Amino acid sequence: MWIQRCFYAIAAIALWSGFGSSPALSQPETLSERGVEPLSASLSGTRSRQVERPWSPLPTPESSPVAQHVAQDVAQNIAQNREIEPGRRTRSGPSYLGIGVNIGFNEDGGSPLGNGNFAVISKIGLLEQVSARPAILFGDDLMFLLPVTVDFPLQDTEEVARATIAPYLGGGLALSPNSDNFLGGFGTVGLDTALTSNFTATVGVNLGYVEELELGVMVGGGYTF
Repeated sequence: MWIQRCFYAIAAIALWSGFGSSPALSQPETLSERGVEPLSASLSGTRSRQVERPWSPLPTPESSPVAQHVAQDVAQNIAQNREIEPGRRTRSGPSYLGIGVNIGFNEDGGSPLGNGNFAVISKIGLLEQVSARPAILFGDDLMFLLPVTVDFPLQDTEEVARATIAPYLGGGLALSPNSDNFLGGFGTVGLDTALTSNFTATVGVNLGYVEELELGVMVGGGYTF
């Protein structure tokens, strides 16, 4: 009987010593001892990597190649429009050279500006919206008209009248090299109408003072260039 009790005692001691050395009952291992990075350390590392990552902004319209190319074209067009180019096309159409008649409304004397005359007319583009419109009046006296005008294009009326109408407004000098030495100033307003790609009709009203207050209407047409 005592032998049986000794066996039970030895078995109990062995079982107790086995539990004491079991990994389940020993001191638990930390995450660092197991090779696992703690969550806080992982998050801090993520923040540092996000902060240290170089920042590259999205391309703005000003820095894109297309925008730079467009800006260069606009600057070039502006520079070209500011340069005087005699004979260039203006906003009212191309330059031209032609003939016409001057219908005068001054019956008693006066200069050729207010009398009926045959005329050579022209339009010479200078800037995008500025033209010179020199003309020569042939009558009893020879007279040169030297106006500078601002051209204003109107809406294209091709569907209605099959023509493009563009008004102009300006003024200049009227002078004559004859013995009378006519010299004065006048204002002018008129319309250019492109009838075809190579022909432009024009009508203008000239009001000025040379020897007296004079009024004339110029009607004609010219070949464009």
